[in-house]
Amino acid sequence: HCSGTGDPIGRAVDIDPYEYATVVTLNAASGPSLGQAFLRSCHQRGIRATLVITSSPAAHKDVTGMAQYCSSKDGMEHWARIVAMEQHADSGNRVMTVVPYAVLTEVTRSVMTRDPEEVPLVNYFRQVEAAGEFSSPETCAQQIWRVIADGANGDIVPVGSVVIAERAAAAAS
Repeated sequence: HCSGTGDPIGRAVDIDPYEYATVVTLNAASGPSLGQAFLRSCHQRGIRATLVITSSPAAHKDVTGMAQYCSSKDGMEHWARIVAMEQHADSGNRVMTVVPYAVLTEVTRSVMTRDPEEVPLVNYFRQVEAAGEFSSPETCAQQIWRVIADGANGDIVPVGSVVIAERAAAAAS
């Protein structure tokens, strides 16, 4: 399970370069690097691999103050799609992506304390909270385990507040 963090949040010109480089490296490089090492290790030992990459709805959005996060998640999701295609059907290997929608984690809570002028996503999260649509981390984890048990290679599956994912998909079509 390859994930990362959203901090620091803010406009690229306002963030300390070392902090920015750290979060970009964590979000953009750790998933493919760790994922590749895991797949190769399993392959060398003849073990079937199930790799779950964690993306974000932000991968396909332009969220002010989160350029490093959005672009990193988009890149990781793209990497996972390509690597899933590379798996031989008879290997039993699976590379899947989960996309958590509106999960009330500590990271989400910390974002909600930010100034909406600095991070416009704050207003969205506050609306989700007011509507009672946040998913708990436990519910999201159960959904991820279902994906692991039942998912097919290459699947990209919304988890968390699935009602929000369904609304987003309907709006996009």
